[in-house]
Amino acid sequence: MFKDYAGIEVLAMEAIRAEHFATSDLLLAKPDDIAGEVLAWMTGNDFDVAPVTDHAALGFLQREDLRAMERQSSIQTAIRPLDEALIVAPSLSLQDAIRILTEKGWFFLQEDGDLVGIATRDDLSKPAVCLYLFAKTMALEAGLRRLIGTYDTTPIPDSPPDENDDSPGPRYLREVILRTKQNKKLLGDLGYSGKGASGRFDELSKFVNRLRNHIAHGRSLLAISEKVASYGSRLQELDLLLGRIQSLSVDSLQAWEAYASTEIVRRVVSEEVWAGSQPGDLPEGSPWIILTASNPHEEVLSEAENAERNHELVNLLAQRGYDPIPVEGRSSCGRRREESVAIRGMQRDEAGEVCKLFRQRGFFEITDLNFVVYSADGVEMRRRGRAT
Repeated sequence: MFKDYAGIEVLAMEAIRAEHFATSDLLLAKPDDIAGEVLAWMTGNDFDVAPVTDHAALGFLQREDLRAMERQSSIQTAIRPLDEALIVAPSLSLQDAIRILTEKGWFFLQEDGDLVGIATRDDLSKPAVCLYLFAKTMALEAGLRRLIGTYDTTPIPDSPPDENDDSPGPRYLREVILRTKQNKKLLGDLGYSGKGASGRFDELSKFVNRLRNHIAHGRSLLAISEKVASYGSRLQELDLLLGRIQSLSVDSLQAWEAYASTEIVRRVVSEEVWAGSQPGDLPEGSPWIILTASNPHEEVLSEAENAERNHELVNLLAQRGYDPIPVEGRSSCGRRREESVAIRGMQRDEAGEVCKLFRQRGFFEITDLNFVVYSADGVEMRRRGRAT
């Protein structure tokens, strides 16, 4: 799920724009209108801002200004020039619209010199906005699940288990957040290190949890009991955190460290350890290339999905003339295990090509002396002696 996070940002930048949630049916005041009358219909429609026109846009009114006036007086003295207003194009991206609304509270939409709409903070409760914000909370949980699995070397699916699924691992977002806090290395890599780091992460995670609960129950960002002005900074911090999660997921030093500590085991009547603690002799024909199709980029898939992927990997290798030997790659603690295959006679560039076909981060090469981790691009990431 987290691999689709970039699509959420494309949605906000290109697909959902200000015109999709702003109010287009503008109620217009005229320069000679009476303050009490205008204040009444602005209050009745819950408008804090309204444009003033006389064939052409002249300016705008703010409800707070009308409250301070004599009710029978003309609105003339309360009209503010449009150059003081926030005027944007209807194509303004959702990201920028949310930023302006949380900071300023409203803006007009103008096209070809005409005012065509208005957006206020109340529009943050519109479905298009809620869709985007809810997607961010889902991406956060999926990303943290992926990283917890990597940092703890414990397979955790991106999505929480079904109601009747007894699989281990966190079931709710609050449990995911707690597991993240418990891993100080992960918390630091996410940008929360030093004095008060855990508290700052707590504040953001509580905001995200409330946001998701509110949206899931038909409420909006505005229902969160914080000052409206803080919403912008909270959402900005959430974006930064999602960016760090994406970076750690795509180019994870922790993942390469986990790969480098992998044990390669061939199962016969008894196990033959090829790499790891107290390895035995390798079969003739080294170097051996170790490949898997399981759990691409640490995304934990079901046993059935991984079995199908590895079946196709074996078929592909056989089709290319190789005779793959089934082996197992596992973490030194034994919590993470992946069915894999060993091939001799394969060049690294072909191994990298096969990796990319199955969306794998990298592959292993084992010789009598060394255990080397390569990226799918053929870059040596880690090297150690075959015995650890």
